[in-house]
Amino acid sequence: MTCQIGLFMDDHVLIRFTVVGQTSNPVHFSMTSPNGTMMDFGDVGNLHFTFVCSAEGNYVLNFTNTDLTENELVTLDYEIDHYTFGMPQMYFMTILIAAICAGGVAVFIMLSKKP
Repeated sequence: MTCQIGLFMDDHVLIRFTVVGQTSNPVHFSMTSPNGTMMDFGDVGNLHFTFVCSAEGNYVLNFTNTDLTENELVTLDYEIDHYTFGMPQMYFMTILIAAICAGGVAVFIMLSKKP
């Protein structure tokens, strides 16, 4: 099974997965970056891995069942935090909106009629 994740430069990524089966059979996990570099994690039953994206594009997560006698259920969770100017994108947007609102209030006060 494969899963593609589209990432941008400087995205912070957290990948977690757990293999659920009748026995503790792990799966073989590897990740391929857009430039073709492959990170092989070997046979793992659960994983918690974080990294900062260094190449923009699609990252491919590869899961291979090494024990074909039993079906494996893989619970995958990944979180992507987009960064803008070195800060999380949500913080950046909040600061930008607050600055625009403060500027609008200042312009409204300066243009209002004076008694």
